Amino acid sequence: MNEIEVSVRAFLKLLNAGWTDVSSLQVGANQPSLLDDWAQASWEAIVEGTIPFSGQPVRLVVYGNGADLHGGSSRFSFPSDKATHQIRCQPVGDNVVDCLSGKLLPYPGDGQGYALDRFVSMSGAWYKEGPPFDHALLERQDGEYVIALDQLDWLLIEVTSD
Repeated sequence: MNEIEVSVRAFLKLLNAGWTDVSSLQVGANQPSLLDDWAQASWEAIVEGTIPFSGQPVRLVVYGNGADLHGGSSRFSFPSDKATHQIRCQPVGDNVVDCLSGKLLPYPGDGQGYALDRFVSMSGAWYKEGPPFDHALLERQDGEYVIALDQLDWLLIEVTSD
């Protein structure tokens, strides 16, 4: 298990343990983005905050919808900072099946993998954002994919600015 996967798994444990309670708080609060804010703050603290760096700190692409606290930024902390890196996934082997289409996931031979959007669970033939968070919603130019977590390897890829 690499360092990125250790951090991601710790974040997943928090999501699974706290999602229902934070969700019930959101219902009574006058803050419709509470779950997104909590997930983004936790993502920054647990995943982004544990990535070793030398020089400039690592700032990850936002998790899911990001936070809704600062008008021009979806970050929870350091709202003026731009993303420097992204968590991406690579399928383990050639027989990884996309849960949405039932088709084999194309193996990206470019070393960049698929961009992680958020963690989800399957509900029938579709996904939902809620426990148990045992799948990843991935994105690439050719579409969205939902893949079981045990079929993925984790990558930290530098974001290049055009």
